Amino acid sequence: MVSDEALKLTLKQIYEQHGYKKYRMSKFEEYSFYMENKKFLTSDRFITFTDRDGRLMALKPDITMSIAKNTRATYDKPERVYYSEGIFRMDKDGEYKELFQIGTEIMGRIGTLETLETIYLALRSLETLEENNVLAVSHMGYILSLLEAVGSPEGEVLKGVFHCLKHKNKHDLDLLGEYGALSSESIELIRNVIDINGDITSASQRALELSANEGMANAARELQEIARAFSHTKYNGNICIDFSVISNTQYYNSLIFNGYISSVTTSVLVGGRYDNLLKKMGHSSLEAIGFAVNFSEVDKKLFGVETLQADEIIAVEDDKSDAAAFALMRELSEGGIRVKTVRGTGVEGARFIARNGAIIGR
Repeated sequence: MVSDEALKLTLKQIYEQHGYKKYRMSKFEEYSFYMENKKFLTSDRFITFTDRDGRLMALKPDITMSIAKNTRATYDKPERVYYSEGIFRMDKDGEYKELFQIGTEIMGRIGTLETLETIYLALRSLETLEENNVLAVSHMGYILSLLEAVGSPEGEVLKGVFHCLKHKNKHDLDLLGEYGALSSESIELIRNVIDINGDITSASQRALELSANEGMANAARELQEIARAFSHTKYNGNICIDFSVISNTQYYNSLIFNGYISSVTTSVLVGGRYDNLLKKMGHSSLEAIGFAVNFSEVDKKLFGVETLQADEIIAVEDDKSDAAAFALMRELSEGGIRVKTVRGTGVEGARFIARNGAIIGR
């Protein structure tokens, strides 16, 4: 099995091959920066501390926000960067964890080329992790325009529609119709959108056929552009459309996608177009697109607890054999042999046993 460090190195090389520069950052920002922009974050719980100047600082819960804040990109001169950093977030059990991410960002003018390039790099990233992978693509423009087409629901009805789309739950969708929250025509349209699935070519065509307004049609045509660009590549079968992929509407405004590999049950890659964040950071003329590979999920599910590979194992059965075990370990190591020492009896795979101050081979 390839180590995660080797995978990280391969990803960095792929991004550098395409002209992306390494972005380096400190591990913290002022706490006020995150509080002012908390609508772009999944949580407003941060690890904080006071620096020597009396400022309240927070360990980074997000990398893209810091890049967006400090970008030097202009509309005509986009900035391409990649990062390899840890972030600090609270998990579902209420514990703070450091999560490792590798990702890319393009900030400046985002046209079809930049969009296709980002999807291509996302696909190459998934392929590096595992051959059996899929990129599930959605479009917030299509979803938001769908909401307009069904009467722009608000409050609990809006939450209900999002829930039904995200979980492909047609039963609760029918309940919204029974309670009179949505018309039968609206229920049927949402139901048909939920049913869109499969390869990007046929699914994007179906999305266009279902378009009830120009916003939905324009988004479907964007998805068709992606389908055409990858139709004759080896990645054609790795891209599907899935409108249950819905994320923060404050953050993403257009294309969004999640990446999956067969060995991990949750998404290992997330990304999309996030012009809204750039505008909030004062860069009203800029657009942006990017993705992140969540190595914390990859490490936890794909690699598990990594074990040291060794050519020879020395089992140390009593304390008075430490010196003999050390002498043999040093001899083997200096001879270029991978060796590890393990305390205990009956150690599986041990060819040498340190017992009663001496080494016994077997």
